[in-house]
Amino acid sequence: MSISPTKRIGVIAGEVSGDYLGAELLKELNQQNPGIEYIGICGELMKQQGCTSLYPMRTLSIIGYLEAFIKYIKIVRIRKRLIEFFLANPPDLFIGIDVPDFNLKLEKKLKKAGIPTVHYVSPTVWAWRSYRIHEIKKSVCHMLTLFPFEAEYYKRYKIPVTFVGHPLADHFAVLKTQEESKLGLGIAEGKKVFAILPGSRRNELRHHSLLLARTMKILHKNHPGCVFLVPLIGKKNRQIFKKALAKISVDTASTKLLDGNAHEAMSAADMVILASGTATLEAALLKKVMVVFYRLSWLSYTIIRLLSHVKLYSLPNNLVGYDLVPELIQKNATPENIVKRVESLLDNEHYKQKASHEYDMIRKELKKNASQGAARAVLQILNNKKDAEKNEQ
Repeated sequence: MSISPTKRIGVIAGEVSGDYLGAELLKELNQQNPGIEYIGICGELMKQQGCTSLYPMRTLSIIGYLEAFIKYIKIVRIRKRLIEFFLANPPDLFIGIDVPDFNLKLEKKLKKAGIPTVHYVSPTVWAWRSYRIHEIKKSVCHMLTLFPFEAEYYKRYKIPVTFVGHPLADHFAVLKTQEESKLGLGIAEGKKVFAILPGSRRNELRHHSLLLARTMKILHKNHPGCVFLVPLIGKKNRQIFKKALAKISVDTASTKLLDGNAHEAMSAADMVILASGTATLEAALLKKVMVVFYRLSWLSYTIIRLLSHVKLYSLPNNLVGYDLVPELIQKNATPENIVKRVESLLDNEHYKQKASHEYDMIRKELKKNASQGAARAVLQILNNKKDAEKNEQ
């Protein structure tokens, strides 16, 4: 599938994960059609694939409502300038990668001006704030989704969509056995290992640290000699978690705080206790038995419950369509409930076989070479535009 080498694509990624997705997409586009120009907002990985960034990507990275409020005026100003730039210098196509609250408003303006718009990574419109689907329809010419149930949702609203698969499934590899991972972390053979993942965002640490510290204390009492692996990113996050451990008097000798490395922690674990998020998909690909939890502020939870229309929270459960993985949300997320679910599954071989089979199905469904599929969809749109322009001449 060939297009003119002088084609220009506008592209905006606002987070590290988006920069990775974008870099893989641009790499695939460059292999199939060398010479395309890319301009917008991106990180270092996308720059390596030839993208020019008009603003630093960190400008769009926001954690928490306070920071969002402080940055709001600056971000609105940047979006206004980008709209003006793209309207004055129209790209042949625009790709918004995730960050929907920023990209969709920009995409709406560009689509109205006749510029084809593609959005890569669906907003969680299928889960909550479903009213956004009408704005998405006005903003997006084509949606690229990571999950099949998302694509089915868009089809119901007659929005052009392609399910491309998930890059995590494409590149996922079990590099070590559980015993090799334990050995690499200095854990003696026969020790029971629990991986504890509180979440990577600062506010998640604040809501989850004491809950997990209390859970760890009960588990250590019930399973003497067990080991806890806690992957944490950043000095501040480590301080927050250490403070919680000290407050609850958790045995520090049984606890290893890792500098990130969640994959290694889960690989070594007999059981994974983790906050709902993308990490649950990685745990599923590792075929790990897990218990998922999540806590928010009372106000945030109330708002989400009012706007939510799903009963399942974790990605594995949404992918299999039923509550395969235990989910403990808000008031149900107590140390006692977590321990109860953990101990009911820890040595349950029937459940482990059932879960392993379902996780195999998830991997097969998601492993589709996402970047290649996304590139094909983008190039098809560019070709359709080229054919339409020829017919108009």
